[in-house]
Amino acid sequence: MRWLVVAGVAKGDHQDADDFYVQLDALFRSGREQTLLPTAQDQLMLKRETLNSLVHDWELDLQDRIAETLAILAANTAPIRLPAQHPTKDNCLLATIVIEMAVEPGDEVEEIIVEIDVERRFRGTALAWQMSLRVMTCIDPPAQDWDTGGGLLVTMVEAGHVA
Repeated sequence: MRWLVVAGVAKGDHQDADDFYVQLDALFRSGREQTLLPTAQDQLMLKRETLNSLVHDWELDLQDRIAETLAILAANTAPIRLPAQHPTKDNCLLATIVIEMAVEPGDEVEEIIVEIDVERRFRGTALAWQMSLRVMTCIDPPAQDWDTGGGLLVTMVEAGHVA
């Protein structure tokens, strides 16, 4: 629940025309109290800000999970599967992300391979693309450094990068 708060300056022992309480009383006496309520533009702004907050929190959670996955990959290169839930739909899978690392003994590079299997109904959406970009930039920014093809995202980084 949200609360609308109005405030003003009380002065002149509530006798001054500029006193907030005098102005508020006049507003109610004239039947204009609805002017204190949120407008359609306020409601739209609230929806946008709420959605932005949800998506932002979702991206940060995804970023944290990617960082945890990289810490595990540094010790064990077995592929790791991460379910990615939709940020605004409860119990709705957006995609499954599989991250693995290939390191050859003596190599000075680590190859990171990411497969993102987006659920059919979300394929081609802006949200799926945003998630893919977030995954790539969490591992090895910028996203333009990644090779893509055949449903795979691949990057090569200096040895020790993942750790």
